[in-house]
Amino acid sequence: MVPTVTSRAPGKIIFLGEYAVLKGAPAIVAAMNRFATVRVSPSQQGFSLYSPLIHPEKLTFSLDDNKQPQFLSLPPEVLTKLLFFSTTFEFAVRELSRRQLPLHPAEIELDTSDFYLGKDDLKLGLGSSAALTVALLAALYEYAGISLRDEEARLHLLQMALDAHRVAQKKIGSGVDIAASTFGGVLEFQRMEETLTQPVYLEEVELPPNLYYLFVWSGTPASTSRLVKQVEEWETLHPKQAQELYRKMIDLCKTGCEAIKIGDTNQFLEIVDSYYHYLHELGKQSGAPIVSPVHQHLADLVKEAGGFYKPSGAGEGDLGIAFTNSPETAENIKRHLTSAGFTVLPLEIEKDGVQCQIKEGH
Repeated sequence: MVPTVTSRAPGKIIFLGEYAVLKGAPAIVAAMNRFATVRVSPSQQGFSLYSPLIHPEKLTFSLDDNKQPQFLSLPPEVLTKLLFFSTTFEFAVRELSRRQLPLHPAEIELDTSDFYLGKDDLKLGLGSSAALTVALLAALYEYAGISLRDEEARLHLLQMALDAHRVAQKKIGSGVDIAASTFGGVLEFQRMEETLTQPVYLEEVELPPNLYYLFVWSGTPASTSRLVKQVEEWETLHPKQAQELYRKMIDLCKTGCEAIKIGDTNQFLEIVDSYYHYLHELGKQSGAPIVSPVHQHLADLVKEAGGFYKPSGAGEGDLGIAFTNSPETAENIKRHLTSAGFTVLPLEIEKDGVQCQIKEGH
């Protein structure tokens, strides 16, 4: 009998390597305990999708001759919200066809509410689309009978999720968030040459025990794609300046990753401080508001309290991370930030990547 599968994949936060990771630099990324959840269950009435953040009602769809999901009579803004689902679903169906496995009609439920803050439904910037891509692929695979319990299957899932996410994002992004959602924990991540059979390098790392960190919400969401496009336009117009700046950022990333791996917290803190300034410089040269006034203000508050700060992700809004080597300083930073009206989020590193629960049909 066809099973009911529930999957969940964690979000992510980048400790080091924004923008430079797109140029081949190693980055440090951690999976976070906010989850995208997908439930796939057998249906007698064909395919349907329920996702309150996309549409308040259940949506029915069929598969066309190219195995692409076709939704009837939906406004353009809803179809835009369905892009990640449709792309990921199409990749899954294509792979199942290649393996000559049927995809039985299913009710599919998506839930990414974990990635939003409070009543205002502000998106936190923790990689919800990547987590959803991984969770959906995993659930559809298990639903069709493909086990994800061994390392080889996980690596295949990673590759499929990287491809699906890149297509949905119109080739913007490094895949660092996909890796965190797939494997969990803290990873060193590096993009390899497109021609290689393994598109990314991954290594599980342990953070030094005396590295303390706080995740602070800037107060506004940011558009990663818009910021990355703005930086890429500048790169095209000023290739020499871009190459020189990225060379310095890549060197910092390499040193920072080594510092983490050998447990040199003080050196890592120095790298964070330098990287913040290079992100600021990248923003100034490209015109993209990476270190926006709110991130400058947060950096000043953290510095006053004795710590180090950088935006996490594309910048402008979303999240930042405060770092220190002292638990007392960490408490002092938290007091400074909350007194200034900022929210320190109770996030924790999630050691597990995507997980599936399978309930066999009767």
